Amino acid sequence: MKLSDAQIVALNVRDMYEKINRKDGQKSWLASDYVSGLVGDIGDLQKLVMAKDVKRDFKPSSDITIDQAIEHELVDILWSVLILAKEYNVDLEKSFAPAMEKLKEKLLQRL
Repeated sequence: MKLSDAQIVALNVRDMYEKINRKDGQKSWLASDYVSGLVGDIGDLQKLVMAKDVKRDFKPSSDITIDQAIEHELVDILWSVLILAKEYNVDLEKSFAPAMEKLKEKLLQRL
């Protein structure tokens, strides 16, 4: 799946959340709310990585493996990034390769 296709799916899911929030009398999420969710997901991922590295316990709430839990958090993180990119009009497909080239140039200077 292309990143732009993934973003369309992510936006459709966001729109479904928006409808549920309206139905439940809740406010729509702002970009800052998506960032808060992203930070929470990153914290969850950190705990899972520590468990994978046997530095903390892993106690699943269901029949889920640690690898499946890590996969879930990474997908949640990607979803948030795709939503935030749309919120801030960032074309990730267009921006990613040039940003990586600049980074590689900086790294090559240090090698």
